[in-house]
Amino acid sequence: PAFAVPTYPLHHVGELPIYALLGIIAAFVAIAFVQTLYQTEALFKRWPVPLPIRAATGMVLTAIISLSLPSHHVLDSGLDLVGTVIADNVNLPVRLLLILLVAKLLATSLTLGSGNSGGVFAPSLFMGALLGGAVGMAANSIWPGVAINPGAYAIVGMAAVFAGAARGPITAVLIVFEMSGDYKLILPLMMATVISTILAESLMK
Repeated sequence: PAFAVPTYPLHHVGELPIYALLGIIAAFVAIAFVQTLYQTEALFKRWPVPLPIRAATGMVLTAIISLSLPSHHVLDSGLDLVGTVIADNVNLPVRLLLILLVAKLLATSLTLGSGNSGGVFAPSLFMGALLGGAVGMAANSIWPGVAINPGAYAIVGMAAVFAGAARGPITAVLIVFEMSGDYKLILPLMMATVISTILAESLMK
């Protein structure tokens, strides 16, 4: 396992609609990620300058995004922060979670779109965990007796965003199982990832 996290069970059947909503939101985040990446790549390719200049420009813009935030999580894989968020049951403000999500989306798109090397797997998990944590925190503030563990939503969010972006729901569920070692969220995981995949596929082939 990549994370030493608590085992979060499905506490209340009333959580299922919240997980379904998370799957819907995750689909839109996944679509935004894919489209931003493709459009950024197309924009840089249309720029009539040598590749080294394009790559350097992408890195400068990524650096600006990273330096504007109080941590280095935009530049690294972010998995350490993901593990902390899950283990501490999401101890960061919702606003910061959403800011880091958008910053990671932009930084990854600028890096890859400008011709630099990198991947989309870890960023997808990072964004999904932050999205799930934000949804879990919001649900906990509204229904504290139902959505008790925001960290559980971070785990499900990882799978849902990755599934929506890669269109691989079974892969997403198994990978999150392997990385977290948490098998008690099977129903929310499957539901959110399937919803995210179907919705993302219907909105963007």
